[in-house]
Amino acid sequence: MNVLVVDIVHFDRERICRALKNTPANVDKVAQFSEVVPRLKNQTYDVIIIGCSSDECQGISLLYELRAWPWDTAPAIVMVSRLEDVDLIQRCLHAGAQDYLFKSEISEKRLWFALANARTRYDIELKQLVDYKKVKHLSETDSLTGLNNRYMFEASLNAALANASRSSGHLEVLLIDLDNFKRINDTHGHDIGDEFLRRVTDNIRSCLRDGELLARLGGDEFALLLTGNEGQHSAARVSRRILDKLQYPITLQPAMGGQVSASIGISLYPEDGTSAEQLLKHADMAMYRAKKQGKNKFCYYTAEAQRRTVARVELENALKSSILDNSLELYFQPVFKQENKVLWGFESLLRWRRNEVLLLPDSFIHIAEETRLIRPIGKWIISSAVHQLKKWQVSFGTDVKMAINLSAVQLEDNHIVPFISSVISKYKIDPQCLEFEITETMLLDHSDHNIQKLQGISNLGCSIALDDFGTGFASISHLQRFPIDVVKIDRSLIPVDEHDEKNFFLSSGLTSMIRSLSLESVAEGVESEAQYECCKKLNVDRLQGFNLSPPLTHQQAGRLIHQLTSQPIMTQR
Repeated sequence: MNVLVVDIVHFDRERICRALKNTPANVDKVAQFSEVVPRLKNQTYDVIIIGCSSDECQGISLLYELRAWPWDTAPAIVMVSRLEDVDLIQRCLHAGAQDYLFKSEISEKRLWFALANARTRYDIELKQLVDYKKVKHLSETDSLTGLNNRYMFEASLNAALANASRSSGHLEVLLIDLDNFKRINDTHGHDIGDEFLRRVTDNIRSCLRDGELLARLGGDEFALLLTGNEGQHSAARVSRRILDKLQYPITLQPAMGGQVSASIGISLYPEDGTSAEQLLKHADMAMYRAKKQGKNKFCYYTAEAQRRTVARVELENALKSSILDNSLELYFQPVFKQENKVLWGFESLLRWRRNEVLLLPDSFIHIAEETRLIRPIGKWIISSAVHQLKKWQVSFGTDVKMAINLSAVQLEDNHIVPFISSVISKYKIDPQCLEFEITETMLLDHSDHNIQKLQGISNLGCSIALDDFGTGFASISHLQRFPIDVVKIDRSLIPVDEHDEKNFFLSSGLTSMIRSLSLESVAEGVESEAQYECCKKLNVDRLQGFNLSPPLTHQQAGRLIHQLTSQPIMTQR
């Protein structure tokens, strides 16, 4: 038996070692508690004897640390102390010690008996733990697929419902029933059918992320629990991945295999029920509706949820191919210097032509951000806007500039700064002609990360503009902390006319503050001549809005540049 003695009291440590001198034990000793764990990494011990002094906290802490080790490699523990303290004894035993001795009782016979008893007790406890885990695993696991079974799924669903109720969360329950699986059992027998189910299980698993609970309820029926705040569209995306994956034939042996589809029913918490029973029942009803509608599809419990989700999925799919099918377009809203209405440049604005209808960003940009499609779309916008700017500069010999909006999701991309740099190099554009606009919310989320990305863009020579200032939570400290060059005052704060004293004084204070920080100001949404006159009195640096010009196509913007610069139009290639 390998034994390790740890006791900070030299006399007690040596006394224990002497008591074990004539026993079959191989004894090592250490004087500090901190030496135990490093020693255990290289040496296995059957029992560790831990001495508790008047300050027993270190011994108890070591005991807790050792009991966190895997049970099949951890040693038995015997605590020894001069303290005849009932509370201390209970704490040690509750923490996982197998025995407790008073140092006054230590003798060769007594100590050896305690060690043998501790090791035997530990082995019994280990066997009980292993047996418990086996029983627990059998009670919670489907023996065929290794998935959670119905009991475990319902228990997990109830726990998730309790948590969602406290946090106002959202849950999706999916019931997945294989279509025509009986045909495989009837054709090839139940052994092949069982193997087929295992392969189907692997295919479904490959469609899921960590933390998504998949269970087999019995037969060819599965259940899936999705948690989080992505809403019902998350269930639709997962369902589509599963249906697509099941389209591939499964080959079990040469000339033996098959293919199945699935019908999926979806219920939502809290819309479709607040209990596990209700959600499972309603998902089951939705699943049978999917079968009646031709199988190989998913259905929601309510028709309205189904309609919204199908429309959403169709929109996502169309948005995914928008770059390839050239349905994205850029419009350009002129931005003028306040003094003499000299053209400063343009703000690039995204449009999407879908089914012959020109859609504004409000109807689809949130989907692009949720699905992270904004990253490739955003790169297309940057590249297209810079390319167009270069064409104008070459054609008209002008130094007009371009403002480009950046999404918070784009800033999460570690490659955004190198990409912008590559576009600048590709089109040989002066980076001082580019201005990237961010929103106030980007100053609040992951600010250290965002500062790094924005500073990288600023270091390229581009300007950074803060959009919609005055409507959110940005403060003066944000203007100082972030590399911001331009502040765009939100249209809601621009005075309607000279009688709009509240907004006039508010905007006057904002422009004075912006000017004191050596930043440029831009007034958005200048829609009337009265607003233009107010902005002149406020001494805003730049203006944009329908009073000056609506967003223009690139051809219209080119004609405007020609008109204002009186330069001959050159053919653009």
